[in-house]
Amino acid sequence: LTPISLAASKYRGNTGFIVLAVAALLAFVTTANAGLMAASRNPLAMSKDNLLPRFFSKVSMRFKTPVVSIILTSSFMIICIIFLDLENLVKVASTMKLLLFTSVNLSVIIMRESKIVSYKPAFKTPLYPFPQIAGIIIYLFLIFEMGKLPLIITAGFFIMSLLWYFLYSKSRNEKQSALVHIVERLTSKDIKTKTLSDELREILIVRDEIIEDRFDRIIKDALIIDIEEETDRDGLFNILADKFADKFNVERDRVLDLLNEREKDSTTVIQKGLAIPHIIIDGESLFDIIVVRSKQGIKFGELDPVHMVFALAGTKDERNFHLKALMAIAQIVQNPDFSGMWIKVRGKSALRNLILLAERVRKGNF
Repeated sequence: LTPISLAASKYRGNTGFIVLAVAALLAFVTTANAGLMAASRNPLAMSKDNLLPRFFSKVSMRFKTPVVSIILTSSFMIICIIFLDLENLVKVASTMKLLLFTSVNLSVIIMRESKIVSYKPAFKTPLYPFPQIAGIIIYLFLIFEMGKLPLIITAGFFIMSLLWYFLYSKSRNEKQSALVHIVERLTSKDIKTKTLSDELREILIVRDEIIEDRFDRIIKDALIIDIEEETDRDGLFNILADKFADKFNVERDRVLDLLNEREKDSTTVIQKGLAIPHIIIDGESLFDIIVVRSKQGIKFGELDPVHMVFALAGTKDERNFHLKALMAIAQIVQNPDFSGMWIKVRGKSALRNLILLAERVRKGNF
């Protein structure tokens, strides 16, 4: 059972055997330590998501490690090692790993089918979904081949986890599942699913090293209006006048006049399906953007119906940023899939993420 040490003893006697045995023990310790550190991240992350009590996320001020999570994870591992013989221990651990791999394949399918705008993996599996389906079938077959005891123990963990979720975690966890996005696509749009898409957006920002600029910050807080019924330019301008008047505490009629005057100078429809009404208002250091989507289309005279509207309003001292915001919008809408996704995505949060994650040149804090 120790072929490498036996081979060493053949050539170097007991000294060789001992040296290799010690080296193997040290290698095992380092591997076990790495595994323990990796495993302890699970309760840490679950605690932050309110799936476990908050003390699991406690981090040592000195070592910056999740102390409670490491202690409890290692204690659990020790118990399993003590009460299970080697063969069953390996089978149970292997079954857990196979379940993990099954879940990963299933998660890929769920995330892909959810059509979340902010889900943009850096790598996409070729021939999707056939590798995932094949993986799930193979892993399930291997799990059943493990024997009765590993299945019973695994089923016990599964039942305990399910009970824990319904009795403790469900009421404390507000995060939305990607499954909800699939249901949302098939049923009512009133199901709120902002949390998951926003979380994925933040992950993408970190992964792609996106440096947020002032335009991003404005879009994060911008008012987004989703117009269901068909309307015309006057109807749109009336909506914008109401919102800008409330935002900047100015007269509604004055805003409406500015919008109409700007439109008379030259149409703000800059390309098919896109309009960017922009006005200069009185005051100092004021700037805001209102985003409007109309699936039915907004009629601007004889032009093609407009589905995308970015309305800009700012004071004269913000003229420089005004121009930069126009440039940012122009870059965003040039993305090949932007117009199609603009119509397809559901909900204001998805529209906001679509804008924030669109490719464009960001130059620091402009």
